[in-house]
Amino acid sequence: MPIQNYCSVYPDRPSAFRCPVCKRFFCAECGTEHEGRLICSFCLDDIRAAVGETPKKQGSSEKLRSILRVASWWFVVSLQLVSLILVTWSICAFLLDRLEKVPADFHDGTVWEEGVFQ
Repeated sequence: MPIQNYCSVYPDRPSAFRCPVCKRFFCAECGTEHEGRLICSFCLDDIRAAVGETPKKQGSSEKLRSILRVASWWFVVSLQLVSLILVTWSICAFLLDRLEKVPADFHDGTVWEEGVFQ
């Protein structure tokens, strides 16, 4: 029977991988891919610190930026939809106005005989 290993951070979860740097077991949520291999977030933070790169954490300003990005996308889509409706309405109103100005005897064929459209 194989031995079941569990995550070092969440002991109730089965492990998904073993970090090649620290040799501890972690679940899928605790790891990330770095240079083609799965590595735990703790070792990745250590590698970034050694290189001089600070780990990127999403602060409140980044959350606000992401919310505003989604809200602006919805605003643009809504504005395009309203513009489409207004253009369609304008075209229909123009065509209706043109059709109302067509004389009633146009369909009889007498207009052509009178020379109105020649």
